[in-house]
Amino acid sequence: MEESDERIASDRVAAAMKAESSRVAKDFLDDEREKETEVRKAAMSAASQVDKKMADEDEALFASDKETDASMSDIVGDQKQLENEQALFRGTMTPDQVNQVVDPDIAEMEKSDLAGSSDLDFKPVELA
Repeated sequence: MEESDERIASDRVAAAMKAESSRVAKDFLDDEREKETEVRKAAMSAASQVDKKMADEDEALFASDKETDASMSDIVGDQKQLENEQALFRGTMTPDQVNQVVDPDIAEMEKSDLAGSSDLDFKPVELA
């Protein structure tokens, strides 16, 4: 009987220890999950802040690029205009092409003057 009482007491203590260890393990797991959730929320918040900051920086860069493009366009003009000016300075344009570049409105009026002259006093430079 004494052995039986000791055994019952030992079983109770073992069951109590097992229940306590299960409770402690569950509490630890709950705490870890809560911490993980908080860390995940903080990481998502930080990531959205970084994304917003990068988007703002990109927007500022794009605005700056547009300003630069507009400035270059004001200085140089469009690509066709640039090519025409380069050809004009190299001396590879015909008088008609020069008139088209310099003043397109007058170029139409002068077409007949340039084409009507029988003495072809203009000969474009021929690059070999």
